[in-house]
Amino acid sequence: MRTENLIARYPVLYHMAEEGSWPSIQQYGLLSTSELLSRYGYSGDAREEIECKWRRKKVIVERPGLPTVTIRDQIPMCPVSLKGCLEPGITTYAWYRLINGRIFFWPTWKDLTILLSANAYRNQPHVVIAIDTRSLLEKHGERVTLSGINSGSTYRPEMRGPGTFKPISDFDGPWVKEVVVERGIPSLNGLVKSAETWIARGVEYRSATFEKLGTLWP
Repeated sequence: MRTENLIARYPVLYHMAEEGSWPSIQQYGLLSTSELLSRYGYSGDAREEIECKWRRKKVIVERPGLPTVTIRDQIPMCPVSLKGCLEPGITTYAWYRLINGRIFFWPTWKDLTILLSANAYRNQPHVVIAIDTRSLLEKHGERVTLSGINSGSTYRPEMRGPGTFKPISDFDGPWVKEVVVERGIPSLNGLVKSAETWIARGVEYRSATFEKLGTLWP
């Protein structure tokens, strides 16, 4: 895929974050789980538990002098289901670590609303950050890869491995499902189009309704 084609097709990218996280994101950027753990001084078993194993619930990380941060769960990626989706030679340990070293963006609003209305997140407010694709690629394009599947979910048993994430020039799939940045983005200056609080209300995702609760930026 050509970079200009990616920009034309997906001019805005979306990231969903924990409610209340916007002030920290403004100050420190969008960092991968691995980068956050390094910044917060996690090592050894405490780090491995978060970075290389299934997070069935949210995890709070703290360090004096830094804001408290919530690392999201990995409910859609339980190890039993994940094992059946991994290419030969890839362990669940390695996959969780690989995923935790990246930040993920949805290329369409529809993709974002599917996550917003998922069972684990529906009826809860979330921060939705819209990023300008061109600006992201100009600043961080060398660390951007594309995926044709939802690599963080096993609800659809699609095979995956390190090659799931391809450089833009090597991607030839029919659609982009994820735009991925290795390590994350230490500063969002000049990248953000908007930051808002949204909620999906309903008893199931197919009938969910979406409501903007507020504007955080600009």
